[in-house]
Amino acid sequence: MTVDRLSDTGRGWHLVVTAVALLVVVSAAAPLAAAAGGTTVSVVPADTSVDVGQTTTFEVVVDSADGGVGAAEFSVAVDDPSVAEITDVTVLGSGATNTDIADDGSSVDVEYAFRDTADTGSVTIAEVTVQGVSDGSTGVSLEPASGNDGVLVFDEGGTGYDVTGTNDATLNVVGDQPAPDPANFEVSNLQAPASATQGDTIDVSATVENTGGETATKAVEFRVDTDGDDSIADESAVASQDVQLDAGASTTVEFTNLDTSGLSTGTVTHGVATPDDTATATITIEEPPEPAPETTVSLQPSDQTVTTGQAVTYDVVVDGVDGGVGAAEFSVAVDDTSVATITSATVLGSGSSDIDVADDGSSVDVEYAFRDTADTGSVTIAEVTVQGESAGTAGLTLAPSDGNDAVLVFDESGTGYDVTDTNGASVTVEAPPEPANFAVSNLSPTDVTVTQGDVIDVSATVENTGEQTATQTVEFRVDGTTLASQDVTLDPGASTTVTFEDVDTSGLDSGEYTHGVYTENDSATATLTVEDASLPPVGDFANAPSDPDDDGLYEDVNGDGVFDIVDVQALFANLESDTVQNNPENFDFNGDGTVDVVDVQKLFTEVN
Repeated sequence: MTVDRLSDTGRGWHLVVTAVALLVVVSAAAPLAAAAGGTTVSVVPADTSVDVGQTTTFEVVVDSADGGVGAAEFSVAVDDPSVAEITDVTVLGSGATNTDIADDGSSVDVEYAFRDTADTGSVTIAEVTVQGVSDGSTGVSLEPASGNDGVLVFDEGGTGYDVTGTNDATLNVVGDQPAPDPANFEVSNLQAPASATQGDTIDVSATVENTGGETATKAVEFRVDTDGDDSIADESAVASQDVQLDAGASTTVEFTNLDTSGLSTGTVTHGVATPDDTATATITIEEPPEPAPETTVSLQPSDQTVTTGQAVTYDVVVDGVDGGVGAAEFSVAVDDTSVATITSATVLGSGSSDIDVADDGSSVDVEYAFRDTADTGSVTIAEVTVQGESAGTAGLTLAPSDGNDAVLVFDESGTGYDVTDTNGASVTVEAPPEPANFAVSNLSPTDVTVTQGDVIDVSATVENTGEQTATQTVEFRVDGTTLASQDVTLDPGASTTVTFEDVDTSGLDSGEYTHGVYTENDSATATLTVEDASLPPVGDFANAPSDPDDDGLYEDVNGDGVFDIVDVQALFANLESDTVQNNPENFDFNGDGTVDVVDVQKLFTEVN
């Protein structure tokens, strides 16, 4: 037991009791005073959790004090001491105090006097520390102190309050949770070509799965056996990606355009590795063939159609390659710039390049060197962009670049090919079709009346009366505000019925609105009339709840037209009623998305 004694007199609690008794006698000798008023005493918070071995604090709160709380006698008890026990208690403020914690921590008796507190409103008079003992849930209740019939609370003048009720609490104790298994990135399903020509690029992929219990980010690497021991465990990464995976998640990791030019010919071990696992395979690297001495150069495709103002791209292709195309010098020209012009050119791959487009778009000179390409077959060495100017057909030709007598192409070692022929192309330019036009008709319903909160289905016919396929966003709007939308794709002349289902009107005030279906080009509208909707009464109350401040929350729970403490009690008593549970958005006073006792506490604070 802990006893706090008065510092100025050195006397114990019995002196405090004598003083209080004397105060009562003096008060009795004077004219009879009115009671301090009614109040309730609560354990706060009403519901909380704590880990085993940890502590939490509950406050003892006199919910409504008019004249302060100068003295009090009460007990706080833990219903199940095997789940939690009381370890400490503190009476707030100065004065004389007597506290007695039971040996098993199941309860504490508290008596104090001569305290100066806030005179009105909610007053916290003590703090009780509770420690979690084992998994479970237990009540924490307010009870009369030993020897009393009720919880006693007095104002600073010694007048007793009429304690009309006490509010208890619940404590949930949570045990230690086992630590999850660490992340483990396993590799499977390795995909790679079985062979490649030395200098080709290859794509490799594998499935990586986190079989552990924790989210993690780890490096996933592509490695190649360079020391011939048929293992990649001791090799450095050729390419690497950082991959994040949740527990149990998997992903496909891809390594693209891996250059094989640095690999020796023959069978090579390669694979994908994580810090936890590897998956390996072999690839046969083949010798490149001898360079071909002759080739042709072509523009591909040979013919394309484009609309006015739009652009197409032609590939410059070396048609027969044996040794790659490391360097080239050539020109591409258009024979009628009124029909089409050249706007740009791009040399594919790395290396040095020099590109010169004529000011009038009639030609482009291209020179480049030091490029690493595929070694055999057809190789696209550049792309030329041509823009349509007006309707017609123009020819595109491959020609020597300025200062040269022929189109020049060299293999990767610098040896020149014999370009035996060049093949040009043509471009046909057409006037653009009329743009898509999404017309709206057959709005249903047209003029309609609903009760606030009803859901409605709205439909309309949307037809593309233009000449181009397009995708547009079709919207359902009310007074210009979009409530729902769909992306609709229509070919020229095609139509469809667009339906917006279950459109919620609960957010609309009563009145008349213009509603309709809108596209970028058209709309169909009508009148939507919204009538007031009211909630049914809460519990057994005769009147429906109301929203006195028009904020969407029904503070007047009992429907008597007044927001007061009775509404707090009404909400508490009817939390599970149909009206409350079916309309949570109207009773979620703390805004956490649910309606529970915390909303009762929030409503209580608004009353005070």
